[in-house]
Amino acid sequence: MKSIMILTEGGSNIGLGHVARCKALYDEAVAQGYEVEFIVNTSDEIIELLEQIDVQYVDWCNFSFIQNKIKNYHNLIVDSYLASKKVYEQLVQQAGHCLILDDLNRIDYPDDATVVNLSLEASESRDHYYSGKDYIILRKPFTESRHKTINKNVERVLITLGSAGNQSSQVLMESLAGHYPHIHFYVLLASDESVEKLYQGHIHRLDQLGSKGMMEQIIQADLVITAAGQTLLEIIRAQTPFIPIATADNQQNNISGLINGGLSEKVVHINSPMFDQEVLQQFERLLSYQERQKLSDDLNGLIDGNGSKRVIQLLINCGQD
Repeated sequence: MKSIMILTEGGSNIGLGHVARCKALYDEAVAQGYEVEFIVNTSDEIIELLEQIDVQYVDWCNFSFIQNKIKNYHNLIVDSYLASKKVYEQLVQQAGHCLILDDLNRIDYPDDATVVNLSLEASESRDHYYSGKDYIILRKPFTESRHKTINKNVERVLITLGSAGNQSSQVLMESLAGHYPHIHFYVLLASDESVEKLYQGHIHRLDQLGSKGMMEQIIQADLVITAAGQTLLEIIRAQTPFIPIATADNQQNNISGLINGGLSEKVVHINSPMFDQEVLQQFERLLSYQERQKLSDDLNGLIDGNGSKRVIQLLINCGQD
């Protein structure tokens, strides 16, 4: 049987964006009839997102693992910000073909690899390098097309800032809840950090959600305050109005795509000394039905949901060159 190995990393301390998109590639590859081995470098004992599939939790960023394991695989997918250039060189040398997922052109990757930049802003194309929104990977529930109904009033807001955003989420809850007691705020936290002191009748804490649960929360929300990474791309596909927050350096291409595409006037940085005030300003603008409807209309069809299919096809086609 045709086989693919996927190597990535993630967990409660560094986030699950890489794991989520690799899980989407896993699902697509299995659907196409491939046998897939999924290996994750993590400090967690288990990642709930992957509980339903066969996954190995191994530190694969070492030469012993690469020499003993990778040589048996012709098709390799790697999604990592921990792996060094030397690790990538060894992976490419050992594998028949290597496809690397990257958001920021982090390092000078080996010439023999295929590199896919997954972001809203396309970079200059060249041999074995592909970029832009056509390659954006979404989890399966978000690949389906659906119509988003924009309500006249904002009654439900989702806050999801990822692993770096627990403290900022609490700051937002205190600020927004005080200004808007009639709006229900649903906050997705990245760890078990307690926020009991902030619980009020209109503030609701969400535990970690699967892809279907996350999709339901995004669809139900009138507005989402989100990190500008993988979740932002799912929100765009759902056509739900959003306020983007820059929480990591590897989100820069998404941020440029938002601003250059006219989808956001400003992206607030999570470390801004005026963070809550800047978000509040954006929030007040998007309380307008007309503003939210326009943004939702602009998002329609921006991401078509076929990125996983294109990436798997790239892997196979480039491996046959």
